[in-house]
Amino acid sequence: MRRVLPLAGLVTLGLVAACGSAPAPPVPVPTGTHLVAEWRQGPGFMNIDAGPMDTPDLAVYSDGEVVARAHRTLTLAPSELDALLSALRQDLIGLPPTADNTQQFLFGDGSMTTLTVVDADGTAHVVQAYALDVLRDYPDRLVAAMDLMIHLAARVTKEGSRYTSDRVRLVAEYFDGSRDFQAWPEDVPSPTGAHSVWISKLSGAEAAAVVRAWPADRPGSGAEAWVKTADGAKYLVEWRYLLPHE
Repeated sequence: MRRVLPLAGLVTLGLVAACGSAPAPPVPVPTGTHLVAEWRQGPGFMNIDAGPMDTPDLAVYSDGEVVARAHRTLTLAPSELDALLSALRQDLIGLPPTADNTQQFLFGDGSMTTLTVVDADGTAHVVQAYALDVLRDYPDRLVAAMDLMIHLAARVTKEGSRYTSDRVRLVAEYFDGSRDFQAWPEDVPSPTGAHSVWISKLSGAEAAAVVRAWPADRPGSGAEAWVKTADGAKYLVEWRYLLPHE
């Protein structure tokens, strides 16, 4: 069951940090259930690309649901969602798609922050900033937006409920190593032919079979497993629940 938790104090704090004034008037939320805000902390200049198991650090939906790392969820009241989006729009709209920092090229092992908010007409505004979580010498309103999402994600993780779905992403990576392999479950679709990485989206009974075969044991995914298909191909298998917009 989703939990509705207060966010008014957090949103007010973000607004004051951004502009030092009273909260902006409410802004309409687009109708329907879809992604309206997102925070991703992904690979930077020196990092490897994001993998197929990558998931947003925080995803916010137009029905008020907020999901952290595809692992924990809570639901905001309509007024709380409206205040959150108003704050993010005020902070992000008008900033360049890539924010610059004079120190960013001196910091070689950072990550890329990507913040997204959707305005009332459905336009997505995306701002990226390298090492924003470390190098804070960025525009105050960009830092405020980052802090707002960090604190909200922490609340979702601490006070929300476990996120589940009837849809999963199953990833099988070819593994030609020496170890014990279990047989691929008969009720789970399996790769056919040669694959270095095999990715499948499953729903309903097939998704439930994945969850039964490899119970989740860490945030956002099920247990890693070394599995052999009927034709003898060996794979390292991972899975996670799909988010509503995926």
